[in-house]
Amino acid sequence: MLAALRSKWFVVLLGIGFSVCAYWGLNALIPLIIQYPPTPELIALAALGLGLPAASLLGYSLRAPRSLDGLIRQGLQQQQFLPYYQPVIDSRNGEVISAEALARWTPSDDHVLTPSLFLPGAQQCGLVSAITDQLLEHIARDIKTYGWDSKGFSVSFNTIPEQLENGHLFDRLQALAKRHDIDLDCFSIELNDRSHITDMAATRAQLQRFRDKNIAIQIDGTGTGYRGFTYLQELPVKTLKIDKMFTDVLTHPGDMKMQVLAGIINFGHDAGLNIIAEGVETQEQIEYLSLHNVYNIQGFVYAKPMQANVFAHWLKHHADGSLAALTQ
Repeated sequence: MLAALRSKWFVVLLGIGFSVCAYWGLNALIPLIIQYPPTPELIALAALGLGLPAASLLGYSLRAPRSLDGLIRQGLQQQQFLPYYQPVIDSRNGEVISAEALARWTPSDDHVLTPSLFLPGAQQCGLVSAITDQLLEHIARDIKTYGWDSKGFSVSFNTIPEQLENGHLFDRLQALAKRHDIDLDCFSIELNDRSHITDMAATRAQLQRFRDKNIAIQIDGTGTGYRGFTYLQELPVKTLKIDKMFTDVLTHPGDMKMQVLAGIINFGHDAGLNIIAEGVETQEQIEYLSLHNVYNIQGFVYAKPMQANVFAHWLKHHADGSLAALTQ
């Protein structure tokens, strides 16, 4: 019990009290449940500090391994998984060349969870495909609603090898494009370099189906995985993305990862691939990348990930493509 009293949960339970559930609802507890799984002792404190409904929710979260499974399924039923869009900018002229749809779990209006908090659990529960399907429905609807199909850029989303090997993802995109009356090349696929492909031949065949429909294939996190440049060489890839791990070292010139970054850039240029630098936060990083002919920039230096309506407003506000306007 003493350990419980020293925990973050004790601060939440006694410091916030009934107001958490009264003002935000029980869903406000989901981020805490995921990050700081409660102990049985804390359930008793919950009954005192937050009332029996909250104690019941916390108690449910103890029934591992299905606790997170149930919360994610509830989130899916309530359409809580949404895409947040981050633009990719040509640093030479400020043109928006594409956007990435980043998954966010929104269990309440005031809580937005990033994939690092829920994706590992979703993979264990076998719910990644369900989350992807929900995100793709939103993406297709957003593309049509806000007229992004006429903007000349695609929206990329992350996938995992298991979704590619069985052909479901291709069929899903075709159905969405037909239903929302948009072209398939409005989509772009990102496959992480850290992903483990068990059937290279099947994955290559499926990705070729996407390429045949002008759906671009991107390798995300290039250089961070155990496969090195294998995916870039064996798969029909159009774009490599430089991970933030490497763009961060641009502010630390003596870091050994600078050599890896130089190798990634040289490989991309030699292979005739498009290169996107992720996680760029400063003008100094942009200048270094420009010196090495890397102009496609994604990061906070231009914009944070945004909800669809906010991103649509952002695009409209910067429709003139002015770099000066983009960086204000």
